[in-house]
Amino acid sequence: MLLGVETSISFQVRTQLRKGYPQRRYLRFRLSPGWRLIGYVVMLCAVSVFGLLVECCVIRIEHISPDHPLYHQQTQLREQVLLMPIGYSFARFRDEYAAVDDAGMHVVAVLDHPTGPKIIGTATLVVSGDDPTMGKLTQMAVDPQRQREGVGRRLVTAIESLAFGELGMREIYCHAQTTASGFYTSLGWQQQGDEFTEAGIQHVRMHFVPHGE
Repeated sequence: MLLGVETSISFQVRTQLRKGYPQRRYLRFRLSPGWRLIGYVVMLCAVSVFGLLVECCVIRIEHISPDHPLYHQQTQLREQVLLMPIGYSFARFRDEYAAVDDAGMHVVAVLDHPTGPKIIGTATLVVSGDDPTMGKLTQMAVDPQRQREGVGRRLVTAIESLAFGELGMREIYCHAQTTASGFYTSLGWQQQGDEFTEAGIQHVRMHFVPHGE
């Protein structure tokens, strides 16, 4: 007995008598509130883990272009997370950096929401200059409410697969805010050079080369 108070759980068991008529018997086990509490905690943990697994299954990674129905959502997320904090609108960004959207390859994380698909993350791969074997990861953003859930990691992995598996690139790089350099390091990226200022924010160049290159 735990905590000095008992509760009961009953199990019904059928036994067969000689005359063929079933008789109900009950086996009674006594569990204390302490064990009940442990059971509830285990159950809540199981439900939480199951929920995360289900949600992971309904977040998919897609490649989209500017004529895709979800492209407008993607630009809204970029404007909210990346551009507005530095005083840019998406319209201004597109006027100044049209090649990013016109020639870039956009990868998005899409959540299958009951109200319709919702973009919760995005990243873009562009060819760097005239070298088709060099790519730049840019305009990466994750919905603030979905950060630290592995969405960014899945986006970077998708960009790497696109660059090395489909396009045959030998290296990709990005200009990461210094606060995000640890994230890229955890994925095997390496820092190149010293910190620099871009759009008024401290950045560092991070690059990734596949193993064996």
